[in-house]
Amino acid sequence: MPTGAPGTREECKEIMRKLIDEVWAKGDLDLADELFHPEAICPSAPTLPVGPEGTKAIVKMVRDAFPDYWVKIDLIAAEADRVGAASPRAGRTRATSSASRRPARRSPGREMAILRIGDGRSSPRGSTATSRGLMQQLGVGG
Repeated sequence: MPTGAPGTREECKEIMRKLIDEVWAKGDLDLADELFHPEAICPSAPTLPVGPEGTKAIVKMVRDAFPDYWVKIDLIAAEADRVGAASPRAGRTRATSSASRRPARRSPGREMAILRIGDGRSSPRGSTATSRGLMQQLGVGG
């Protein structure tokens, strides 16, 4: 169950919009402190730290690996304590050294994220995302 009071549908959507538009798309890592409960976990990336630090770590990894990374919201829906969003995303990997002769590769994908919201932020054990392939490529997925 979520901890804290559920929000309105619009409040839940606004939290998801901030997460995708500000944290992921723009790299505002400090905003994760506001959006995530200190004990929030990411079930699809169990090796990440709990709370906002886990989100900061994965966002930094993705944005470092894909310098031109982009993400947007295609679809968003919410109830009192849950919000979900479908988001296409893509980025080109950094080119590897000339010695390896491996060119940069584009990594398109789509994510479906669901957050459980309480007291205006993502609750413990309250989030999941379906970008496991990307997480596994980065070495943090289960």
